[in-house]
Amino acid sequence: MDLFYIHRRDPNYEIEQVVETLKKFIKEGKIKKFGFSEIVP
Repeated sequence: MDLFYIHRRDPNYEIEQVVETLKKFIKEGKIKKFGFSEIVP
């Protein structure tokens, strides 16, 4: 997948945890890049 895009964040997970998971997906070759929208603290 060229781009994995997160539109809304699940408040049950810290954003850092989400980023680490997405970085793992890149390393495994599952996605090439990721992006976010509507991410608020």
